[in-house]
This record gives sequence, C-alpha cells and structure tokens, in this order.
Amino acid sequence: MSMLPKYAEMREYLLDEIRSGRYRIGDQLPTLDALNIKFDAVGPATGARAYSELVKLGMVEHRYGVGHFFLSAKPLEIELERHRIPALVRLDSIEAALRSAFTETQSLREDTRPATYVVEFQDKRTGERFGESLHPSRVAAERFAVEILTRLGEDASAATGLASAAGSTICDGDLYGVQISGRTPTGANIDIRHGHREDRSND
Repeated sequence: MSMLPKYAEMREYLLDEIRSGRYRIGDQLPTLDALNIKFDAVGPATGARAYSELVKLGMVEHRYGVGHFFLSAKPLEIELERHRIPALVRLDSIEAALRSAFTETQSLREDTRPATYVVEFQDKRTGERFGESLHPSRVAAERFAVEILTRLGEDASAATGLASAAGSTICDGDLYGVQISGRTPTGANIDIRHGHREDRSND
C-alpha cells in the first residue's frame, strides 16, 4: 500500500507507463475519468494535478477540451534544476521517509509507554489525508512533520511553525496541513499544545 497522496500515486503510475515504452510521441494518455476509476478518486482535481507536474517537466502536453498527450520520456533539464530536490526523485524520498515511520509505528502499537504521538498530513487542494505515523515523543513527531512538509514544498521556517502549532486539528500551511495528536494505550487523547489530557476512549 502506497503512503503517498493519491495525486502522487497517479503521477508515478503515469511515469511508469511512459517509461515502459507503451506510448509513442503524440499518443493520448489516460483521461482524468480513467485515472479516477483506477485510483478510486473523486473529481478531476487529483488527476489534473498529477498531469500538471508532467506538463511542467515537458513530458506531457495538455490540449484543452481534448486531453493529455505524450511528448517526451525525458524531463526538461531546466525544470529539474529549478528544484533543490530533483522532481523525479523527490516523491521516492518522501515515500521512503513515510515507510520508515510506518515501520516504527508497528512496534509502537504494542508499546507500553504512557503516550505516543500521531502525525498525519493533509493535501489542501484535494482534502486527502495521508502518511499517518506514530512517534515516541512530541519532539520526534515535530521533527518528522518538518522533514516531510519541507520535502513536499513548504518553506522550512513555515514548516517548523506548523509542526510547533499542530494539535488535534489540522494546522494548515500554504500547500499542506499537519495534525499532531497524543494518544495513550487506553485510548485517551492529549491536548499536547496545552498539556491538557482529555479522555475520548468512550467516544
């Protein structure tokens, strides 16, 4: 199971299809409706975002009212150089970080510590939540949130502020939001921003 946002899953799928040699230059790529069906998504925004990144890379052409067409299997070098993290590598590195946190999550589920800290992200454009993971301390949770938010494109100082302010509700940045909530083995939630513990185990 992928831990990436759905638009990123679509983008990687399209890249794999292009690299496989299935399409020739000028061929029409899957429609937004076809992508929605394949990835169980709702509305055109998710697929459109996946395609927009490939259009910026010069790999796909968008013909308004017609669809998306294959241009090149090689991204424009000038576009890659605009990003500190190469566009085709960035999502892989993000998923690796999320998978590492997921592995740690499995062991923490059986931990007897008084509380763990749950980090979850939200794509503001689609409303999709992703990347839920558990951490042994508030500091570890904030550090992880900052790392992922900056890799996703949030400004580093803004990401630090978001992680620090994040609580049991989503704290929104320019592109993504983050939630950091405390949880005890008995199901009690902790308001970690104010040190207040609220038992919601019977909700």
